[in-house]
Amino acid sequence: MFEKFFFPEFNKKFILRIVLLVAILWTLFSFVLMPCFINGKSMQPTYGAFGFNFCNKLKYLKTPVKHGDIVILKYIGRKYYLKRVIGVAGDSIEFRYGVLYRNGEKIQEPYVKLPSRWNMEKITVKPGMVFVVGDNRSMPKYMHEFGSVKIQRITGAPLW
Repeated sequence: MFEKFFFPEFNKKFILRIVLLVAILWTLFSFVLMPCFINGKSMQPTYGAFGFNFCNKLKYLKTPVKHGDIVILKYIGRKYYLKRVIGVAGDSIEFRYGVLYRNGEKIQEPYVKLPSRWNMEKITVKPGMVFVVGDNRSMPKYMHEFGSVKIQRITGAPLW
């Protein structure tokens, strides 16, 4: 039995199974699950500075993006960012001494574990946009890529 498993007969059925398996895997990894390598500290401690995950490209086909969602954004070329959505169209967003205020209300963010001193004047998220930022706010603002981005740049969400 082990011999047949490790050294199968090369016949039409075997070749058909291989072709079918390759087609299924190509479809799965092209249109459903995109492999992603995490390289950066902006989402710590929620995600480590280095790691691997899959992007679920189907997550937002029928579900709108909402506050608190972690999304994968297309940046330039083959570069993607992992960020948290803290504002959707119409929201006003500001930081006061590291505290997030959305629509004038202080927001509790249990995923932000390290102290922050960020300050940012109030901005309003425009239609068709979301406001994203990493969870590691202990890093200086200039080291972060954050702000309003077009919803079309959202590729999906991490699988885990």
